[in-house]
Amino acid sequence: MDVVKSSGERQRFRPGKIYNTCRRAGASKELTDKIVQIVKARLYDGMPTSEISKIVLRMLRPDICAAAKYHLKQAIMQLGPDGFAFEEFIASLLESYGFKTRVGRTFFGKCVGHEVDVQAVKEKRYMVECKYHNFRGIHTDVKVAMYTNARFLDLSKDFDAPWLICNTKFTRDAIAYGECLGMRMTGWRYPEGAGLESMIQEKNHYPISILRSADKKARALLASARIFTVNAILDGREASLKAAGMDADKARAIMEETEKICELRK
Repeated sequence: MDVVKSSGERQRFRPGKIYNTCRRAGASKELTDKIVQIVKARLYDGMPTSEISKIVLRMLRPDICAAAKYHLKQAIMQLGPDGFAFEEFIASLLESYGFKTRVGRTFFGKCVGHEVDVQAVKEKRYMVECKYHNFRGIHTDVKVAMYTNARFLDLSKDFDAPWLICNTKFTRDAIAYGECLGMRMTGWRYPEGAGLESMIQEKNHYPISILRSADKKARALLASARIFTVNAILDGREASLKAAGMDADKARAIMEETEKICELRK
């Protein structure tokens, strides 16, 4: 039977894909086998992959760490309708790796002025271009890589190298172009073993949208207080949530869930 991807493309159902994704998220073999069997039992021709994802996530919920990792890609897409929250999130992620960052500064190049998404400095001065997509099925293509390099060339007096970071997979041409130039590129599962999801998981630097208890209103309040990660919630504790305008019950629920994610409890 076929399933239908977000792009509308029909694809043969492959149970091995679900198995590998769940195991990669840290689910036990026993739970993963059970999930695969249940999806198979509910499968019908033309089933949307988004429906399959909901089934998998529902079954992973008891394992909070595995559920967080499985839901990560969608959670990033829920950061906001535009790229601002993503830029702030990337800046804070890079800071967890020792970079000094600034968001949204304007630099004047040889030809024109440019607003740089993130300025990141650690040994080298990186002009970070953040490409954010909030819909499934989209890939970051070669035009974005070319655009990033062109901006860097105009700003070369202020930066040592460009760095393209996106929350989706890159197209083959984008990867070929980046590798040809030696341009640093970070996307979903690229480079292998060091993609965006790996960087996030290594530092437990999950976005606030990973939290089931943080609904759209709560996420907006957190963003207005410049809180974009679960680490920031832990650092500020309940007091920071209440200061953001959140009621005590909601703040407590968010705090409790945050402490459980991937053994982040202090």
